[in-house]
Amino acid sequence: MIMAEPNPPEGPKPENPREKTKPGPNVWMMTTFAVLAIFAVSMFVTQSGSGLTGAAFATVPAQEVGQKAVDFITNDIMGGQTTATFVNITEKNGLYFVTFDVEGKVYSTYVSKDGKLLFPQVVEMSEVSEPAAELEAEKSDKPVVQFFVMTFCPYGQQAETGLKPVAELLKGKAVFEPHFVIYPNYCGYNKPCTTYPDERKNFCLDAAETSPKYCSMHGIAELNEGIRQLYIYKNYPDKFWSYVNYINTKCSVSTVETCWKDAAKAVGLDATAIENGAKANAGKYAAAEQALGEELGVQGSPTIFVNDIPYSGGRAAENFKAAVCAAFTTAPAECSQTLSGNASAASGSCDTG
Repeated sequence: MIMAEPNPPEGPKPENPREKTKPGPNVWMMTTFAVLAIFAVSMFVTQSGSGLTGAAFATVPAQEVGQKAVDFITNDIMGGQTTATFVNITEKNGLYFVTFDVEGKVYSTYVSKDGKLLFPQVVEMSEVSEPAAELEAEKSDKPVVQFFVMTFCPYGQQAETGLKPVAELLKGKAVFEPHFVIYPNYCGYNKPCTTYPDERKNFCLDAAETSPKYCSMHGIAELNEGIRQLYIYKNYPDKFWSYVNYINTKCSVSTVETCWKDAAKAVGLDATAIENGAKANAGKYAAAEQALGEELGVQGSPTIFVNDIPYSGGRAAENFKAAVCAAFTTAPAECSQTLSGNASAASGSCDTG
């Protein structure tokens, strides 16, 4: 039986102007990782003396390449200070696509099939978008931003970091709706729950079902956290962004089941009330999120819509501000303010592709 949502203390509710039918690694580590491609290519050319030849790319067994890449990331990029753990390897776009875990967060990279070249960042040329300011969104008096994330996808957290100051700047003038990416029948990379029943409890809310619908890429702790964040947004909207910022900067998927209570306390929320409310509404929230994501074709984190138009620009605050301000019938004075932060390339996402 689905319990009714508990009545929270009186407080402001999030606005909904439309009827609907539907802590990570240190900065130094990621900076080093971003320049690795240049280093790897130059090293390869120097060693081969003949550029990128066909013979140089003889295929090496996938598992061997994957482990080699993860060992290189641990020892040479992070200097052994943080350990990367191999998760999975598949073939994609003529290369190996390696996923690995660092402190409870999952990252990915491409590696050549000979195991010599590592490509930390790849730009999808077919998906290059126009600048955010040129977004042809439907105009409205109060634009609505729907952002779908996985709570422990680093790219989703990057988007939330950029959205937070825009939501605060345009508070009351635009609506920012959090949503969460939920997969059906997902029990790990290349592990459908129908054939790996023992994994259901590790990834899915409805683990007792033969083919569960409500699963999260990085595990059940990620899905639980998404439910908590939805409950906070719906009942304590003024606390939402402060809470999310705490989770993103101080918690990981491996610690969040206890760390979230510190986050609640830090922003002035009653952890017991949040726990009870989230538990009572978990099934209802998960069903609604999965259905909406499926209806909108959401596959990865982050996926963002501004007045129902997909957004694919940069992830800095100024990028998001420009997109939202372009969606106003008449832009408010706040749109003339400049938000701090450098633009971030929209070149990464967490998805099963």
